[in-house]
Amino acid sequence: YKFETYALPHGFVYPQIKQGANLLGNTPYEYIFDWYPYTFDAKFWLDEFLFGTPPEKRVNGRQFQQIFMNYKMGEVDWQSIWLGLGYSEFEAGSILLEEDFVSQVYNLGVFGEVLTVVPYIGVLLWGVYEVLRRWKKLLTLEVSCYAMSFVFALASGYISGHTLDQFTTTMFIALSVSVLLSRIQEAKHD
Repeated sequence: YKFETYALPHGFVYPQIKQGANLLGNTPYEYIFDWYPYTFDAKFWLDEFLFGTPPEKRVNGRQFQQIFMNYKMGEVDWQSIWLGLGYSEFEAGSILLEEDFVSQVYNLGVFGEVLTVVPYIGVLLWGVYEVLRRWKKLLTLEVSCYAMSFVFALASGYISGHTLDQFTTTMFIALSVSVLLSRIQEAKHD
């Protein structure tokens, strides 16, 4: 390891590391040279990423983000795992996990995931149950539009990320869910 820490900054090891090299797959250039340089943490780049992960599991930037987050979570104590890393220097950096529901585990911890994300899933499952139970009253255009907006908001958070962390989008999700729950309650009392 001492040789690697000396040789990497001086270009003796892996001079073929460059953008588009088959050695690193499609890992973005910025990750390797700017945001988390391979000269800064040779242990991660060599032991964990290059030789510790099969090539098919490190093909794109999103997979790199997951590997990086797992590596960093392995270095923290149990309190950070249960309570999350929060918006620390680690989360304020440039390598962010672009997948909601997974990034909340790292940011907010297991307890934060249960408090903030599980209610969305619970409301979704309860709403599906109520619509199937009272489908003649609830299968209207209005309820369908609100339900689809809620489902698409959660799906876009999972696909693109950074949706459930933003106040504006969660405000619109809460508005559509509150109207949807109101319509379901009205259908119960009719």
